[in-house]
Amino acid sequence: MTLLASLTAARDNLAAELATESANPRPNYGAAGRSFSWSEYRAGLVAQIADLNQQVINAQGAVEISTSAYG
Repeated sequence: MTLLASLTAARDNLAAELATESANPRPNYGAAGRSFSWSEYRAGLVAQIADLNQQVINAQGAVEISTSAYG
């Protein structure tokens, strides 16, 4: 598997997890002196997806866009 394919797969897996969690969001909770924040978990997924998106762009390399104007 190439670097680009690995990054894309990781991003897509996180996006699927975020979609699943967002469809049925769970509330934050605490028990036995410990707590878990689902909202922080979702925010973490969003941050990881954004980071992986940038890494995918970087792994794709420079893209040259050619345009022409007719006048």
